Amino acid sequence: MASCKFRRCIVHDQSVLFFLLSGLSPGGYDGHPNGTEDGRSFTVIRVFGSLGYAFFALAIGYAIGAAGASATLAIGIGIGVFTLLCSFLLRDGVAVKSEPVELGALLKILRSKEILWFFGCTFCLAIAHRMNEAFLTLTLSELGAGEGLIGWSLMVSAGSEIPIFFLLSKYGDKIKELPLLTFASLMFALRFLLMALAADPLSVLAVQSLHSITFGVFYVTAVRYITRIIPWQYRATGMALFIIFWSSVSGLLSGAFGGLLFEAAGRPAFYQLAALLALIAGLGFLYRHLFAKPEDMNVGGISA
Repeated sequence: MASCKFRRCIVHDQSVLFFLLSGLSPGGYDGHPNGTEDGRSFTVIRVFGSLGYAFFALAIGYAIGAAGASATLAIGIGIGVFTLLCSFLLRDGVAVKSEPVELGALLKILRSKEILWFFGCTFCLAIAHRMNEAFLTLTLSELGAGEGLIGWSLMVSAGSEIPIFFLLSKYGDKIKELPLLTFASLMFALRFLLMALAADPLSVLAVQSLHSITFGVFYVTAVRYITRIIPWQYRATGMALFIIFWSSVSGLLSGAFGGLLFEAAGRPAFYQLAALLALIAGLGFLYRHLFAKPEDMNVGGISA
């Protein structure tokens, strides 16, 4: 029991640190519809993050299993130093002069019904997603999984999203965003409900494969939706707000209060709450798709 409490404290501390550092992560892109100025697809670029995460999740799991938990810090520092050295080989892109941003117009856009509704639903779903992300390893540990199986679980989730990224890159534009966001949110609810019912590590491993049709579908579609409803000169700000809601604030809240809930009510109630939040988000997206007025779908003069 003491070990579990210690791990919950670690999750809380990690959430606070993630809140401080997540703003340094690009998370999205600069608002160009194709991801970059030279026409490269954003989803194809994002795949490299999934590949790296999947590889290191599995490799580090076995490395820690062989070397012991005491080697975790050294492994993390080594990867960080290697990444820092690689960053010295990068070059800045050519700066492009853009039109000045008008604060009044930006505030008008951010106060629009469509933007407020989107970020409200996204925030509900983000809290649920970060709850699972923060306490997945703890759940596996309490069910008796070793470091190797934990690594496999993380690899399955990261690897499963890769084909979805490619499919959405090629065919995603043929489907409207709000139905896709609704579908992803409802699949999140199903995923967390199954996590509440899981009784062994292998069941959790199977549930992790749903990461493809949950996070994979939602992330790419949400980014595409932002680029459609926000004028291009304000998209960088829109993406920054998306990262704040999806990663920073939701990660802090889920880590700080999720630990209290996990300890007081147990894993089933913890994941049932996550499923409820995802369901609320899904119903919110569905409502906007079915009942939004045409004038609400036009933000800054650009129709969604």
